[in-house]
Amino acid sequence: MQKHDGKRSMRLISWNINRRVGDTIGAQVKALCSRKPDIIALQEVTVNTASILCEKFKAEGFGFVEESFSQSKHKNRNHGGRQYGELIASRWECEQIASTEFDMPWPEKVLSVLVDTQWGKIEINTVHVPNGSNHGKKKIETFEAIYKRLAISRRCHRILCGDFNTPQTETVEGRIITWGQYENASGAFVIGKKRWDGIADERWDRAERGILEGLSRYDLCDVFREIHGYRNRKARGAFSFYNNHGGRFNRRFDHIFASSSLNGVKCEYLHLRPFRELSDHAPIEAVFQPNRL
Repeated sequence: MQKHDGKRSMRLISWNINRRVGDTIGAQVKALCSRKPDIIALQEVTVNTASILCEKFKAEGFGFVEESFSQSKHKNRNHGGRQYGELIASRWECEQIASTEFDMPWPEKVLSVLVDTQWGKIEINTVHVPNGSNHGKKKIETFEAIYKRLAISRRCHRILCGDFNTPQTETVEGRIITWGQYENASGAFVIGKKRWDGIADERWDRAERGILEGLSRYDLCDVFREIHGYRNRKARGAFSFYNNHGGRFNRRFDHIFASSSLNGVKCEYLHLRPFRELSDHAPIEAVFQPNRL
């Protein structure tokens, strides 16, 4: 185990790097390392960039790097929804957990590791849930697989992070609007009677809500909302996904859920240069002061 003598906190950054290639990769690694994280979780890594990222992170002192393609038997990795995978870089020793534990429709969309820290083992799971407009059925099956695997009570530090492509919006009262709901003529959000790709709206809403709300019953809470709530200015304006013209959709798609034993003390979306110039998603960064288990 790598020792962090006197270190009382742990910094984690999760980022959808927008399948970038070429010189952009080096700029992304440099920007991430400038934040001095202990653990980095990336989404939209390609099979071609995974080895490059691994080499660059190791050169920056991350001795342990894992990627999700190694556990997927899918061969056609250069186009379509399955061309993107996940990567985790850690300053502590970590061990990859078999993706079969999740029973995901697309195994490369999840990466789980067990990290050995001075506070005990930390299970870190990073995911990229496919978007619903192109992969509706796979999106819902992915949510259901994540929930089935993590909706258990465990005496263990746990983190779930990544790009979830949900919710549709959130209200200042703390109400979550999923993509299984639509706004009716009176302005109320309700569950519809049918959905594309053969998925009923009731199932769609239940699958998204299971992650966004249901996992809190199993000690995996939304760190950003636990710290900021819904009503203050920062909380009301929170978003992570940009449109192609540098504006915003007000979509908070990227999240970190964590065990209460990790004691999240800070959680922010990094709308800073150069991050906003290097991806269509803002990274989400959390700082924890874990209890020793």
